[in-house]
Amino acid sequence: MFESELFGAAKGAYTGAVDREGLVEIANGGTLFLDEVDSLSCRAQVALLRFLQEREYRRVGSGMLRRSDVRVVAATNAGIEDSVEAARFRMDLLFRLDVCGLRIPSLAERRSDIGLLMAHFLERFAAQYRRPVPLVTPEALAW
Repeated sequence: MFESELFGAAKGAYTGAVDREGLVEIANGGTLFLDEVDSLSCRAQVALLRFLQEREYRRVGSGMLRRSDVRVVAATNAGIEDSVEAARFRMDLLFRLDVCGLRIPSLAERRSDIGLLMAHFLERFAAQYRRPVPLVTPEALAW
């Protein structure tokens, strides 16, 4: 399923399959965001690794090789290094993905951001729904 979504499918590749583009083809020349990359199956990890190394892929059920130039941004909320140590995630795939790593601490680790985020979203939704911006008491913010 992952390979079909990522690389597309050829008509007849599986029951009900029609010719369709995958996300790699759609994102050609742009950026492809892969969330929860640590949840990929072993087979999906191999397919993604092959694509990242060669920049080539085949639609599921097709023999035709295609090329795509995409920037891949991958995210996970788990400690990916732990998955590598437990042999649930390929180290060579992590090496390919971790060109520019960025760790964003959880909101629990940066509580001072809560007020800023709350103000942003209150202003945004107040404008969207044409309502006054609600006031937040210091007690509510502390809670």
